[in-house]
Order: sequence, then C-alpha cells, then structure tokens
Amino acid sequence: MRRQLDTAIRHSLAGHARNRLAWVLLLVFVPVWYLLIGSMIPHASARFGLRATGVIVAVDGHDLTLITAGLSAITLITGFVVLAATRGPCPSTGASSCPGTGPARSSRPRRPPRWPSRPPWALMPR
Repeated sequence: MRRQLDTAIRHSLAGHARNRLAWVLLLVFVPVWYLLIGSMIPHASARFGLRATGVIVAVDGHDLTLITAGLSAITLITGFVVLAATRGPCPSTGASSCPGTGPARSSRPRRPPRWPSRPPWALMPR
C-alpha cells in the first residue's frame, strides 16, 4: 500500500512540474485561499464525539477548517492536472484538441420516442 501511495505522489508531482496552470494555482491560489478562509473562521472550539471510544474531543475550529481548505485546494489542483493530462494537445497537429474526439455519434437516424396509445392522463384511474 505504501509503494502505491509513493507512486501516486510521484506521478502527481511530475504532472504538477509540467503544468504551468498548476504552478500558478499552487503559488497564488493556495495562499490566497488559506488567508481568505482563515480570516473568516474564528478560533472557537469544535466539539465532536468519537464513537469508537465514547470520548468527546474539542478541536480548534480554525485549524480544522484550514486542514479542510488545504485538502480541497490540493484536490482542485490535482483535478486540473488530470484534466490537462487527458485533454492535452493533439500529438499529430499540436492543436488544443484532436479532431473527432467528441462524443460518438451513430450513423443511423434517430427514431421518435414511443408514446402510449393514449395520453398519460387517460391511463390514470378515476
């Protein structure tokens, strides 16, 4: 399991290194996101119970929110890296996307939808 995590982190960092948008997000968006979220949340304690032990734990709500904000920011950046990797430039033309990569279309003409012989309101019991 540890080897798989190391491989995933290595591939994610390699994707970040080649993606300029990821670097801009990492250097600009993440600090601004932390400052924005950190300025809105007070340092009040957040209490919750652990069902496994039955103990009530109090955590600083500000720190808990910053952890959550960090995870969401990193998830967003990783999503952009995956999107950039899957929708990269076309290898043959260098264009932003390859021609013909849209949704598959059938060559058959579409049939009109089948409707019941009577309208739906006539089928309802009175």
